[in-house]
Amino acid sequence: MKNHILTLVFLTMAFSSFAQIIPKLQDSLLSTHGWEVDDTMRYAIGDYSLYSNSATTLSQVDKPIIIAEGWDPLNQVDEQFIFDKFNRSETNILAQSLLDDGYDIIILNYRDGADYIQKNAGLLRTLIELINANKTGNNESTVVGISMGGVVARLALREMELANVDHKCGLFVSYDAPQKGANLPLGYLALIRQHDAGGGVTRDIIERPATKQLLNRFESIATDMQRAGDNNNEADALHTQLYNRLDEIGLPLDCRNIAVANGT
Repeated sequence: MKNHILTLVFLTMAFSSFAQIIPKLQDSLLSTHGWEVDDTMRYAIGDYSLYSNSATTLSQVDKPIIIAEGWDPLNQVDEQFIFDKFNRSETNILAQSLLDDGYDIIILNYRDGADYIQKNAGLLRTLIELINANKTGNNESTVVGISMGGVVARLALREMELANVDHKCGLFVSYDAPQKGANLPLGYLALIRQHDAGGGVTRDIIERPATKQLLNRFESIATDMQRAGDNNNEADALHTQLYNRLDEIGLPLDCRNIAVANGT
């Protein structure tokens, strides 16, 4: 009898109806701020979704919260997935609470979540400029960067300031973001090299631009199962280039900056 009761409780919890909130607006976005790769300007593409209790267009947005997604090498995360993470159940409704307080949540999803961080920073800048050009009222935005998105957002906001572009951001939230780079055991990279050197999803993920940019120490995975170079105590050149630039320009100056750590 006890087991039947536990089963009934589990099923009740599993199938309880919690209404999912769907976006009022979804659209694609082409960056107007490119990044030069191999002597060619490249422009990121993405999608954004607007969640609001009242706004159905960007021209009706009044209190924007702009969220930039994190590292997504397989492009499995979309705007709805991110929104639902902040609205998990009937008792954990951060997103719903923000909507009820009159905020409008706009979530940016990169089409390539492991592309060059500078390209996706240009995409976020394009979205910020689009929102500022259309929104109603004078309320400043809150920009939230999740994980890698925190680096993307930091770069976008600071580059706008350096270009004398008013981002109209009052608060920047760096949420669990690797502002000083990320660490991954080199033994893990060596294991991938040994078992996945001939090609595969894991190897492709490790070799993506954003992965190289984020890792403080990186060792490339050679297709012939040989080391690509004796650089196992060094960062990839892409990492050095990005973080040297971040150190050079610093944090955004025209907004309040806060950081939230949600892990080790």
